[in-house]
Amino acid sequence: MPDGALSFGVLSISGASAAELRTEVLNVVLPRTPEAVCVLGPSNNLCSSRTVSKAGADFGKLLKSFCGTWPSRNVFVLDFPPRLNIDVALQDLLRQEYHHVAARMDVRYVSVADHFPLTRLDLWCREGVHLSDDAGMEILARLVWVAASQQLERATEVATVQRASPRTSPPARRVSPKVLVMDEVAVPRPSNPFEWTVVGRTKKTAQPETPPPAPGPGHPGPRRM
Repeated sequence: MPDGALSFGVLSISGASAAELRTEVLNVVLPRTPEAVCVLGPSNNLCSSRTVSKAGADFGKLLKSFCGTWPSRNVFVLDFPPRLNIDVALQDLLRQEYHHVAARMDVRYVSVADHFPLTRLDLWCREGVHLSDDAGMEILARLVWVAASQQLERATEVATVQRASPRTSPPARRVSPKVLVMDEVAVPRPSNPFEWTVVGRTKKTAQPETPPPAPGPGHPGPRRM
């Protein structure tokens, strides 16, 4: 690996299929929690699945296991290097399928095929599958280092934005004003002492007429007309 402030751990199973790699991922015990997880492959055996769609489904299960074990924002996929013993058209179809699977899961996918020209045979071992130690692996190690550095930068930027963005408070509850409607109360008019007066709602009473005072001695009686 290039010099830098990064340390790497590698989980590798020779000749394993995507299903076998998934089993290893689900049972792995790491001494430290990684800040970035690179999924390389899925494996050297590109013909382990019968069809391209089946290969995509197996890769999806593998990638889901990674995202379920570690935060999905820390996971990214590094495209597999080309093979010399597999038809180029099939490899392109597999890359497209893996890319689509990663995109559906919102996982970053890094293509590397252009860094391994098929005309440079020194990049591979004689069997055409594994990369050569002196040339091919050097390119792959540099690609892994660069992709991991970019992934850490992206994760840092996302975390910074999340901390800086204010939390949205829930909308204030609108309280409808309550209006109390009361019947109009009529102010009673001054009552005539000689008329019926309403007392309460259902009772009536009559005010007695007060007779005029009787004439006293020496006082003339009422005049008769």
